[in-house]
Amino acid sequence: MALATGFGSATLFAGRNRQFAHHGQRQDRTQKESHNLPVRNRWLKSQIVFAVCLFLGACQGNRRPLLEDLSHREDVGLLRLANATGIRDGDKLAAQLLITDSSSILTMDLHFQVTPPTRLESGTWKFNRGGSGAVAARSVTFLGGQSGPPSLGGAFDLLDERGQLRYRVHLPTTELHK
Repeated sequence: MALATGFGSATLFAGRNRQFAHHGQRQDRTQKESHNLPVRNRWLKSQIVFAVCLFLGACQGNRRPLLEDLSHREDVGLLRLANATGIRDGDKLAAQLLITDSSSILTMDLHFQVTPPTRLESGTWKFNRGGSGAVAARSVTFLGGQSGPPSLGGAFDLLDERGQLRYRVHLPTTELHK
């Protein structure tokens, strides 16, 4: 019986030593983790700052003006898109854009073929500051329009009566209303 007791206490004692050994390892690991904690915190903060900067950069929107005077004679930077209307009829889209500020009005009438790839078939523009002519598409973005209102975007060149490039319109993708 003494042997059994001695063996049991030796096992119990060895178990305690293992616990102490594991406790020491835990303390070492905790010290290492606490040493790495400031590094992790800095890394996490830098990742959060990066994500916020990326989000804010994406929210800035288009830096290009809606209307650009390529002759640089007029200040058209304050003009904004006031109205965009359009109706899709099968593979055709007729759209009208109204670009204005408090005193100036630019109207664009556009006719598109929307079967891929979408292309401008014809377009005209008229500006109450003087000038009118044809519209040429540099790029066109067309979305939807079969079960809901279509959306239109792209870059359009406004040519005067002599065919000279006068203005450029940078239209962000915009839902067209009826």
